[in-house]
Amino acid sequence: MGALTALAGAVLAAFAPDYRKMLAYASISQVGYVLMGLGLASILGWTAAFYHTIHHLIFKMALFLGAASVVYRTGTSEFNNLGGLVKKMPWTFAFTLIAVISFASIPPLAGFGGKWILYNGLVEQGWLPVMIVGMFASVVAFLYSFRLLHGVFLGQLSPKNAHAKEAPLPLLIPQGILAMAIMVLGFKPTILLNFLVPTLEAIPGLSGLAPVIQGNMVFTALGTWNAWMVGLMVMGFFGFAFVFFWISGHKPKYVGQLDLGFAGEMPPSADEIHYSNNFFRPYARALSFLPKIHAERIFRGTTKTFNMLGDGVRALFTGDGRTYLAHSLIFLLLLFVFLNGGL
Repeated sequence: MGALTALAGAVLAAFAPDYRKMLAYASISQVGYVLMGLGLASILGWTAAFYHTIHHLIFKMALFLGAASVVYRTGTSEFNNLGGLVKKMPWTFAFTLIAVISFASIPPLAGFGGKWILYNGLVEQGWLPVMIVGMFASVVAFLYSFRLLHGVFLGQLSPKNAHAKEAPLPLLIPQGILAMAIMVLGFKPTILLNFLVPTLEAIPGLSGLAPVIQGNMVFTALGTWNAWMVGLMVMGFFGFAFVFFWISGHKPKYVGQLDLGFAGEMPPSADEIHYSNNFFRPYARALSFLPKIHAERIFRGTTKTFNMLGDGVRALFTGDGRTYLAHSLIFLLLLFVFLNGGL
């Protein structure tokens, strides 16, 4: 159930046309990974589950605050009406980028470590098919995280947002604090693991071996993870690539969004050729054989059912003391009948 939840949430997030809906579906997907860890009923599985829960709390707060900043300055969360905001909201982009790298499980940030522990636990228990589903969900998560960054911040700036400004400080400061927490947890995960692992080892009934922590190193029966070394390697690689690009002298050439060639046809509007418009249409065609997940229809039906139940309960509690007295008398009468075995 956890693996299927992770995959279904990731697919729904990938095709979501709205920034906030994407983050909501992504949350469902991330909870699926937590369920996978809990379902293992092992020390490694529960370590991954609790680690990922705390990590998800941090990065998802940062992402929703970033979305709030975008909606506050543009008035919309539809991908087709966004794009190019890195020029107007560079700090919001930077903090969102850190959160996206982490939740996409890209080293060196915290999401990579959580998935590494989870996959170790799945292999330890022999749940390889479940691991494959989880890894495929991670690939889909990488795709929609790219869409989030490009659809909102990169590409061409929509003319509708030409006058957008950076988010106010009450939105930027907490994003900065959360981004810093993601960085610290990514390079020094043992801060959290040193507390989690001994606590979980004390719980009776959990199977498997506990990870061994020595300084910055995390050891399992299947491998070793040195978050600090991984971080330095990744930063060194991208730093080298940046310096090479900078000294090579190549400069990007900026072109207008409608700087295209048309053979006797009317050029489409800027909205129609926006990069986020039908972003995943090729994937939708390729996956057309899969059953469609009518998640919104299910949610609307569930909401309608609870609203009807709420209206029914509300009809009983009118605020009139005489009604409540009648309720009390009816209850006492039914209690008397029940205790006496009937009338």
